[in-house]
Amino acid sequence: MSTFYNNIEEILKDKKKWKYYDSLNIEEKLESILEKPKEFITSYLKAGGKLPNELNDILNSLDKPCLQHIISIFFLGLILHSKILEIEKSINLFIKKKSEEVKTKKYSDINLTFCYNWFLICFFHDVGYSRMVKINGNSKIKIFGEIENDNIKNKVINILKDNPCNDSIPKEINKSWWHYLDFKESHINPDIQEDIDHGILAGAYFYFMLKNIYQKKIKQFDKKEEVVDDANLFWSKKMLERVHKPIAWIIVAHNIWFKNQNYENVDEYKKPGLINLIINKPIIKLDKYPLYFLLSLVDTIDPIKFVTKKKDKMIISDILKKINFHIDKDILNIEFENNLKSLSKSFFMSNKNINYWIDLKCEENGELISFILTNTF
Repeated sequence: MSTFYNNIEEILKDKKKWKYYDSLNIEEKLESILEKPKEFITSYLKAGGKLPNELNDILNSLDKPCLQHIISIFFLGLILHSKILEIEKSINLFIKKKSEEVKTKKYSDINLTFCYNWFLICFFHDVGYSRMVKINGNSKIKIFGEIENDNIKNKVINILKDNPCNDSIPKEINKSWWHYLDFKESHINPDIQEDIDHGILAGAYFYFMLKNIYQKKIKQFDKKEEVVDDANLFWSKKMLERVHKPIAWIIVAHNIWFKNQNYENVDEYKKPGLINLIINKPIIKLDKYPLYFLLSLVDTIDPIKFVTKKKDKMIISDILKKINFHIDKDILNIEFENNLKSLSKSFFMSNKNINYWIDLKCEENGELISFILTNTF
């Protein structure tokens, strides 16, 4: 059985799988990427023309474990896409459709890749955590740049209500997200000081940022709807609406929790708006919402996030080398080795109910934890 570390190294050797931009000048050794995760992320975003000043400040505010989690799920998603045929098929079909939607007469060779969609989803999904970072004891990161954040909730609501999306997430999210904002506001966790849901905030920021960049490019080059800039990067209204907006909503949705009435107490959701989040079977399905499915899966099971919470003094590369991975058709098997073996049971317990909302099963066989797709071709 190969380790998580070995699997990532295998991906790194095949640059077509992870390196979207030819101009990307970045450290390609895994040890260095893990030690300096922010440099990897910012270099990637800079190559894509997607690193405005406020985003650099946001990434500077995130702690190292959070950034390492971002790196971990980026590579974990690439691994699953490359080795599980059902995941590859569903995602590629969705992305092919999006590629066709953004093509124009002038730019008819647009060919989006999984890597392009995936790095944006992963690198932005947790930027809302920067809202919890205090500067000089009280003030917080200006996640919307120069716009004052006193009414950040209203800003988020206005961005998302003006830009709905229906094809990348379940309709139940579209009916509930602003009610979920209120719900989270009334259930603030004092330990993490999250005054607004970090996923909803991150999705709104992502779309806000991409729209601003697009509008500046159009104005700079005096174009109407599409332009290739000096760095040979393509920007268009169709790209913003058909690609970036669905990604924004996947990020919005990733931290909105469904409750399965067959197994969970749903009383606190029995109110207008939230009642749509009460389900009786898994709603996050690979064939319907492939990118949302993959983010939900890897963000939930990421063994790096799990282990660093339990053993915060361990070196990240050592953790990766002690987590075995084996993929057999539609099954991901994970096994903890050596001094991580004691975590096997708690890892299973933290994931065994994943089938309440995601269409897959988690099973335990000794010290082997298996995640099995149930919606296969």
